[in-house]
Amino acid sequence: MAAASATGTLVIGGYPVDIFPSGFDQKFLCGMCKNILRDPRQNFCGHRFCMGCAQNTFSTEEVAKRQGKPKICPSCIEEGMGEDSEELKLDHMFPDNAVKREMIRMDTKCCNTGCKWRGKFKDYVNHESQCEHRPIPCSLCGALVPNSRRVEHDQKECPKRKMSCKFCGTEINHANAEVHNQECLKYPTKCDACGKKKIPREQLQDHLDRECSKRVLTCPVGCPEQMNLDKFVQHLTNGKTQGNHLFWIMDKLLNLERMVTGNITAVTPQGELAEMMASINELDRKVQELQTHRQPNDDSQNVSGRLQATEAKVSSFEPIMGVLHKEIERCLQVIESLERQQIVERQRVDQLNTLVEQMDQKIKTVERNIALKDIQLAEHDLRMQCMELASYDGSLLWRITDVAKKRNEAVTGKVTSLYSPAFFTGKVGYKMCARIYLNGDGMGKGSHISLFFVVMRGHYDALMPWPFQQKVTLMMIDQNFREHMVDTFRPDPTSSSFRRPVSEMNIASGCPLFLPLSRLMDSNTGYIKDDVIFVKIIVESEGLDKYTELNPLKGALPTQPPPQKK
Repeated sequence: MAAASATGTLVIGGYPVDIFPSGFDQKFLCGMCKNILRDPRQNFCGHRFCMGCAQNTFSTEEVAKRQGKPKICPSCIEEGMGEDSEELKLDHMFPDNAVKREMIRMDTKCCNTGCKWRGKFKDYVNHESQCEHRPIPCSLCGALVPNSRRVEHDQKECPKRKMSCKFCGTEINHANAEVHNQECLKYPTKCDACGKKKIPREQLQDHLDRECSKRVLTCPVGCPEQMNLDKFVQHLTNGKTQGNHLFWIMDKLLNLERMVTGNITAVTPQGELAEMMASINELDRKVQELQTHRQPNDDSQNVSGRLQATEAKVSSFEPIMGVLHKEIERCLQVIESLERQQIVERQRVDQLNTLVEQMDQKIKTVERNIALKDIQLAEHDLRMQCMELASYDGSLLWRITDVAKKRNEAVTGKVTSLYSPAFFTGKVGYKMCARIYLNGDGMGKGSHISLFFVVMRGHYDALMPWPFQQKVTLMMIDQNFREHMVDTFRPDPTSSSFRRPVSEMNIASGCPLFLPLSRLMDSNTGYIKDDVIFVKIIVESEGLDKYTELNPLKGALPTQPPPQKK
């Protein structure tokens, strides 16, 4: 199956091999992906590849995998070419329009499950991008999903679909739910010490530090014993250590007084502040008196009295602590409100990101459709150009421009030959074209221009005699009209070049030593002017009318069918 590249426009991989129900020629297969060619390109070695496969071979990632080593044609390797295997280069590949023309007339079917479309390959490209049953990559997980099941996949099957945590409300991917539960601060946990359940993870440590009845405590006064919380109160009221605990509490109260004195100004009116300061000073005086008169062997009654007095003074701090608690609660409420707003904003941003991704997907689809339309327009333009340049009198005058540039491409091996527009011996007649090698071919390579004549498959071949036996004249026009280069030949009836074509065109036949390059480039000759040359092909059409006109008013009709030797 073809895959979209990072850019979204280039498609890597060919069409499924099942699209041709009646079978296909092996030359329609890509040498890399082994699927039906998509936008075929031919390498110098003659093997063919999809345009997307070829470009992906030279992407940054693939070049890095090969560590800069050249890419050898995989088809050459499969055929055991050994050292003769050709290196793959993008500038060595050119569009294989001959194969494309053969493919567009093939009977084709859609391979998507549930689709019953059938037609010609030229219409399959449009159908493939619009098929309701075509698999489309999920924008979240990348899985290929039929368009008819897209909604069901997005809502129930996609492992990366969005969901809200039922404990904290955070939006997460379905695939990451278990991982999130291991980190979620609101996830209910169990205290291993006391067995209490449904404690939010964020409160577990506070439970262990403050509430858990089984937590182990160390007496803050410095007693060596360690005990659980349920035994700590009993330890504090133990008669042997009660005095030490009491004096520790009074010391902490003095520290609390200093802390509260520095913080209550902002939350207490001046009158109340003065009264509380007076109470604290009186408490401080009495504590000092108590410390001065304290005896190491106070009896239990005196200790109990001092403890009651201390409790009374501590109760005077309760209003202040109440105010502080209210302020802390108000701050916590503000923080929780801000957190809720942040969650809402995050959800809104995620929704906008989803909309942006959907719009990007639609834009990519439109760009892909535009690219397909451009290809169709180019094919129509080429067809219209061929029709405009076609002649039906058995002759062709071929104007070749930019000769210097095209000869340089032939010398470097980039484009070794050129095909002329098709021409015909009549509206109903043979279809033919010319092929020229500006740097020569075969024995004329590098020294001559090679000019060949090609018999093509036409619509009326069934009415024409075969093999082709018409006299052919090849000409290179001297634009000074002094010395035209002319060569004439009669076709060899035993040659496969002149039998009835079974493919788009037969093997070319002609003159590999047609014109020396030295004469072509000689400034005294007029073969090149303004970087343009003219080639003329003349095919004798005498004797063909009886097979093509079939008009009883102009003569007797033939009583035997034309020879059809293939």
